[in-house]
Amino acid sequence: MFISGFTFWASSSDVKAIEEGKLLSSTINKHFAENPNKPLYLNKITAFNWDNIYIAGSYTDIERLEKTLEIHLTQLKSTGIEQHDDINLVLFFESNKLLKHITISRGILDFSTLSGKNITKENAVFSLSKNKTSTLTLAIK
Repeated sequence: MFISGFTFWASSSDVKAIEEGKLLSSTINKHFAENPNKPLYLNKITAFNWDNIYIAGSYTDIERLEKTLEIHLTQLKSTGIEQHDDINLVLFFESNKLLKHITISRGILDFSTLSGKNITKENAVFSLSKNKTSTLTLAIK
């Protein structure tokens, strides 16, 4: 798999996270294409239960994140988040346990304004803005 011109080996869980990220990005983009001024409730477009999300931005140091969240996240090392500036990870938690992570390409949908944020399900309501490169950027409503 090639990302930003660099080759990296992705585990099957990473490939799944990338595919789920594409699907989530597509769903979010479709929502805002049809309703640009209507907020998006993340819990209404996910097909699984979760309590909160954490947005891990580009170059996130996994060891530092583990200390911040007080949880082991070694499975995230193979995502390449520590070396890449073109992805964000959306980490979904339930009862303080990581359920899944989804890889989002910043070229399609940019969560970087929310990097380092722990967002509860109730507060995972997003509005849309476009940055200078016309990438869709999410902000908490």
